Amino acid sequence: MDSIVLKSFFPEIFFSLGIFLQLIFNARLINTLKYNFPVIDREVFIQTVFILFCVLILLFNLKIEAHLSNFLFVNDSGGCIVKLLFIITCLLTLPVIFRSFVLQKLNFFEYYIILSLALFASLLLFSVFDLISGYLVIEMQALAFYVLASYKRNSSFSTEAGLKYFISGSFISGIFLLGCSLIYGSLGTLNFNDLSLLLSFKLDDSLENLNFILLLGILLVVFTLLFKISAAPFHF
Repeated sequence: MDSIVLKSFFPEIFFSLGIFLQLIFNARLINTLKYNFPVIDREVFIQTVFILFCVLILLFNLKIEAHLSNFLFVNDSGGCIVKLLFIITCLLTLPVIFRSFVLQKLNFFEYYIILSLALFASLLLFSVFDLISGYLVIEMQALAFYVLASYKRNSSFSTEAGLKYFISGSFISGIFLLGCSLIYGSLGTLNFNDLSLLLSFKLDDSLENLNFILLLGILLVVFTLLFKISAAPFHF
């Protein structure tokens, strides 16, 4: 793999390594009898803010545009700007989350790490340039959200929410794959650039069945994305 491609994705690589090291370090620390099994919510919060701040600096200084694995992921200037705005928003939101934990007297240091995994998936989602890579990244993000929905271990409502979210999310993922298969069967590609080029031409009127299958596939993918963002009426 070209070193330039790796450099263009260095913020994401740094973020993933930071999450991994944060998880290993804090998991060992919280189970250490020597420190009397410490509560480290504040420390993990500070670590998460520091890692996100470093990612923000790396994105701000990133001047390289590249694509990975035959345009599965693309890093360009527009995506970099969106990532910067996203990280800034996350940094402003984290203190609210920490304050909520303090008021509810919750001890769940893994929350910030799982949230970081969801944020990492969101960064990758901004670089997605193919429906299959988009599916994988969305599912990675959804797995983190399933856990976050049920993080209150002693609450039956939280457990029920996580279970319902997992079942409905698994069902809607199958619909997304069905839509992708219909689009691929109609046009022979799932790459956004190729899809944009092919959809710019009107299909012949004699191919009504192909038009219907293609429209059905696009609708299934759109319905799935609306469900993922909890847009009405899919929030039910």
